[in-house]
Amino acid sequence: MTQGFFAHRICYKHRIYRQHILFLNESNQISGIEPFSNETANTTFHDGILIVSSSAFHLHLNEFLHTLKEQLEEPGISVLQAIIGNPVYNNHIPDIQTPCSLYNISDICWKNERPASIIKLDTILH
Repeated sequence: MTQGFFAHRICYKHRIYRQHILFLNESNQISGIEPFSNETANTTFHDGILIVSSSAFHLHLNEFLHTLKEQLEEPGISVLQAIIGNPVYNNHIPDIQTPCSLYNISDICWKNERPASIIKLDTILH
């Protein structure tokens, strides 16, 4: 059965999807990303930024967060730019045939697309 994940922004590969639904099959492989048009069954909403990564990404979470915080020391960079430019994330981007993990950053100021407080990464699917 397909499961959908909807978020304000989805980071997958080197793209940012705005208000899309990420669909995963029963093996947690990506079966599609589609623009949100209406409510669908088996879809959950996650407030913030949904990060799509390889299943091994959890082993590098501390390194990812450390690098992300360093990137955000530059005032003009958004958290979205920092994520897709993060070398740790870029080393853990899944392809369509491999299972993926999902993480969420929820406390975002959408006016400047920067964290509203200390960055906290929530595990959605691992």
